[in-house]
Amino acid sequence: MDLRETISVGGVTVFLQPYTEKRRKQMDDIQNQIIEWLKGHDGKDPWDKLPIKEKAKWWKLKAQVLWEPSPTEEQQKSDVWDSNAGFFSDEFFMSDEFEYPILQKSESFFFTQRIYL
Repeated sequence: MDLRETISVGGVTVFLQPYTEKRRKQMDDIQNQIIEWLKGHDGKDPWDKLPIKEKAKWWKLKAQVLWEPSPTEEQQKSDVWDSNAGFFSDEFFMSDEFEYPILQKSESFFFTQRIYL
């Protein structure tokens, strides 16, 4: 029996990964990448003005830590999926249809789990 929470992302069922210290470190590393990128741009680029390619890169990295997708065979053939990577495609994270609030809620859920430890 799998007790993990599930959500639907781009029509694909996704299991939310449980909190672990390893995943926490991975999330911290991603956040540090964002901070370093901003420092390299004198902190002048507010999030709204960052290139979508940069945002999508970090969204995908976070999703790889937080999500375990379980696509059907049909979904694996769709534009949202990268069969070679075994994960959502880069284009999916750059598309106008990517619902980043779902990722934000996943991240909040992940860190909230830590409170109960």
